[in-house]
Amino acid sequence: MNPSHPDAFDAEPASSESDLNYCFGYQVARRLAEEADAEKRALVWFVHGCAAQLGGFQRLAKLIPDHVPQALGTSTMQALTPEARRDWSRETAESVGRELGYGRNPFAMLAGEEDNTIDPRDCPRDWDHALELCRQAVGSIGGSIRNYCIGRLGTFDRRIRGSELLIEPLLREFRNAWNQRAVGSIAKTVVQNRVDASLDYAARAGSGITLIEGDPRTGKTTSAKAWVQANLSRARYFSMESTMTDSAFLADVNRALGNPRARNAIQNRLRAAIREVLDTRDLLLVIDEAQWLWGNTRKAVPSKITWLMTAVVNRGCPVALVVTPQFLADLGRFEKDTAWAAAQWKGRITHYERLPSTLPDEDIAAVARCMLPEGNAEAIRVLAAFASASPSYLHAIHTATTRARFLAEQDGGPVTTAHVRKATAEQLSLAQDLAQASATPARRSTGRIKSSPLPTGTGTAEPLSKLTAASRLQGSCSGVPEPLADRSRPVLLQT
Repeated sequence: MNPSHPDAFDAEPASSESDLNYCFGYQVARRLAEEADAEKRALVWFVHGCAAQLGGFQRLAKLIPDHVPQALGTSTMQALTPEARRDWSRETAESVGRELGYGRNPFAMLAGEEDNTIDPRDCPRDWDHALELCRQAVGSIGGSIRNYCIGRLGTFDRRIRGSELLIEPLLREFRNAWNQRAVGSIAKTVVQNRVDASLDYAARAGSGITLIEGDPRTGKTTSAKAWVQANLSRARYFSMESTMTDSAFLADVNRALGNPRARNAIQNRLRAAIREVLDTRDLLLVIDEAQWLWGNTRKAVPSKITWLMTAVVNRGCPVALVVTPQFLADLGRFEKDTAWAAAQWKGRITHYERLPSTLPDEDIAAVARCMLPEGNAEAIRVLAAFASASPSYLHAIHTATTRARFLAEQDGGPVTTAHVRKATAEQLSLAQDLAQASATPARRSTGRIKSSPLPTGTGTAEPLSKLTAASRLQGSCSGVPEPLADRSRPVLLQT
């Protein structure tokens, strides 16, 4: 990925341990075992988590020059006025040359990298030449950043070899840029604010379980992901699957903490690697879709829940569970169907946050604006009204904007209100077709569908009527949509 690409921060996670340069979470934990400075511990955890997401320390190093250009340059360079930068003198060139390693590429010969030295007499010719030397050099310090995470004590403030530049200030500046981008990546809504506050409390509380419950399609997962992205110094995130076995669960927790991918590893080894990281008590473990912790069977003891309580929470590591209402319902059924006593588990819950089921109209519009920043006011109103009427709620905005962009690409131009209207109309038609198909009797053996009127009772009537009402957005000759739908009544949400 091009380091200057605006989505460079959204790179896919590393696909193999070689991409991580074999720097794992338990290695970082050992590195920090004797480090008392909380700020330095947090910076190391950020660097490790960031490298894991980007695909390695070298990719991280290549991003630094483009995202924190203000941190580049030697002390002499940073002290120069704009006039001095233009009037590059011999004295300035020699001073910068000494700071950069007497005229050679100061960051070559690092961790097996090729020596790309230049003639010692070839000091920077001008400001741009000096800045380019800094950019090229900083982009090749992946090995030094890795050593920063797992190297010996006392290397936090090491200078980049052959120069007066320090690694740590560059990493701090990059962390600030990363966090700002993560915070600005989603719309500010009631749900997002409450998720942020709950996770902030969970990280600061230092132990216990924070339970965040919300209905599907209201933005709780997006909010939790964005918060973790802005807090890699103190949190790790992963999402559960519905059919996850105990071994797969431990393997995914292990991977989320930056340890080697090992789905077939012995469970005791996985637990040991996880424990080594969590025992630092530096990281909040955020588990999304945690309603699946109960599993699909009614055992006498819920193994995943019990492991979280005894091996994580009881050892002083904070945990945040992002769940749907199914979680507490399954807890009640589990207590009823088995002899398991939930008193200890409930006693570990230090905070419970019930998220709102609906959002104010302005929040829905803000989400639409975030997903379609190039859209005009009319297109945003159409998307917001469509989401208010759709059973998919906020997810309907994502579906409609994706389709609108595809339609615009086919037309060879930008997204217009017409594309948005067409996309939402297609989604309305699709929902109606699915409702009719689900209400139609089973097919005959010949493959023909029986002719039967739609039922008028419960079932599909409610969502179908809602979507039919929303279709008024498409029929206005003036192009102005109806006011945002009333969300005060219960809304049918997808599970």
